[in-house]
Amino acid sequence: MTLHLSELFAGLQGEGPTARTAQVFVRFGGCPHRCAYCDTPEALVPPPVVHVRPGGEPDRRTHRTYANPRPLSWVVSQVLSLAEATDPPICWASLTGGEPLAQAEACGALSEALRPEGFHIHLETAGTLPGAMRRVRAGVDVVAMDLKFPSATGEAPMWDLHRAFLREAQGCRRIVKAVVVSGTPLAEWKEALSLLAGLGDGVELVIQPVTPSPGAGAPPTAEELGAWQALARRTVPRVTVSAQRHRMGEWPALMPRARAEAAVSQ
Repeated sequence: MTLHLSELFAGLQGEGPTARTAQVFVRFGGCPHRCAYCDTPEALVPPPVVHVRPGGEPDRRTHRTYANPRPLSWVVSQVLSLAEATDPPICWASLTGGEPLAQAEACGALSEALRPEGFHIHLETAGTLPGAMRRVRAGVDVVAMDLKFPSATGEAPMWDLHRAFLREAQGCRRIVKAVVVSGTPLAEWKEALSLLAGLGDGVELVIQPVTPSPGAGAPPTAEELGAWQALARRTVPRVTVSAQRHRMGEWPALMPRARAEAAVSQ
């Protein structure tokens, strides 16, 4: 069993209700979508090498690189090493991308290998591969799914795939993230809320204003966000508005234990 990965690093979750949670991130390489607001274009296709980022530093001069694909046992050992480099050790692994479920067999095998080591599994996904979700569901604790509004992605609607996906994710904690731009049509909101209406209180909706970047739409105004949250609360009991904290420079790198102890002793 091998995995095509983009990077591995330890850091703090920057989105939604699990923000500020220390996690080891396993970024899979390859994604079937080309969203206008994508913040990880380097992971859209499987890269030739995987970057291991000690302490989460973005400076690639500090990274270790290894040829893809990587054996499952190697990935597990790297996750354990990154988790144990912090004090206390990290107990969450985030499988992100790219699209982890594009490698469903490998994604499922990794989650099943990490859980006996004491990890909880946080899956970040586009939510358009319901069959793959069915295969990995038993090994996942939290599913953070993108609710892809066409006005934000620039792609065709995916409502039916999202609906089927969320049904397959039942039994996991389901977090639905809607990235929105200014002027998001009311018709798209109606489609999205109709999709969520049949899922009861088992879904958490996060309205996330798009982060400014080349090619992405304009961020919504505070008035738009307030109106959309009020609209959504008529259908979904738990609705929050949350920006990408890690894209705003809020999160420092998560320091390995050795570096942290050295800093304290100085």
